[in-house]
Amino acid sequence: MSNKSILILLPFRAESPQHPSDTPFGRAAIEASKKGVEVLFASEPGKLLAVRKDEWTVSNGDPSAVYDRFPSRSQPEAWDKLWRHWGHLPWGNSPVLTNLCADKVETQRVIGDMPELATDYNCFSEKLKEWGSAFIKPRYGALGRGVKRVSPGDTLPKMTDGAVRGVLEPTILQREIRPPVDFSALSLRVLVQASNNGWVVEQTVARVSDSSSVANVALGAQAIAGEDVIPPKSLEKAIKISISACDKLKAYRGVGLVLELGVDVLFDERWEPWVIEVNGRPAGRLGALAKLQPTRFGSVRDRLCLTPILFLAAKHCT
Repeated sequence: MSNKSILILLPFRAESPQHPSDTPFGRAAIEASKKGVEVLFASEPGKLLAVRKDEWTVSNGDPSAVYDRFPSRSQPEAWDKLWRHWGHLPWGNSPVLTNLCADKVETQRVIGDMPELATDYNCFSEKLKEWGSAFIKPRYGALGRGVKRVSPGDTLPKMTDGAVRGVLEPTILQREIRPPVDFSALSLRVLVQASNNGWVVEQTVARVSDSSSVANVALGAQAIAGEDVIPPKSLEKAIKISISACDKLKAYRGVGLVLELGVDVLFDERWEPWVIEVNGRPAGRLGALAKLQPTRFGSVRDRLCLTPILFLAAKHCT
């Protein structure tokens, strides 16, 4: 057994009989083992799984560090058990970081130059008249849930659906960035990953909607390679401001080791980019591309799954 052992916290579905090689993180574990790094997986305390000859096997391994991919907001009780069991280890993308990214108000306070927010519900109507249009959204939401474009005169809910289905969250109001002509909605996910040479961005994913004002793959938006739809200079600027945002979040007190962040960027009518939010557990966007064009993007997705594992191992394993 390797003395370099990384634990990935990841929910497992009992109904999925897949071999490790059928999953992105399973393939990453296979590749990591070739480089002397053992990858363990857990979705509950005390039950570690490893990859042996393309099969999931129970392991007695002793991980050196944790890579948290577990949905703590939608499964808080399960995540708390994992934290109590392995919270003493070094974590990549720590709870401090993921909680910071989940809070859109605090994220904006740290990053700065983002579309203006209104957080006092009593001021929403006045701000909306000033801006002409805006998006009302849950303060801690995810997957586009509860996000709606509003104009003066529209009903403005004080609470709305958030990250956890059935649980209402307080709303915030954010000035609309009007998209470039010919787009109903357009956003860009920039996956920024840490390396020994600084931040790297290998692939961006645009989300395009022809019928909705919210561009989110979870809500039916189309995933397209960023370079296929964003003008080169605008794409370069988007990557630059995304890395700047990651620098500011990395400097926040107590975040620890940052492995990767998913930065969401909007473009205005002049194709100028604006950071709109940051995801502490980025997932799914490149996967959507890989499903559409496996030959072009399958190997890219696999490399990007492997990158944080090897970086964490280099930092915290002997």
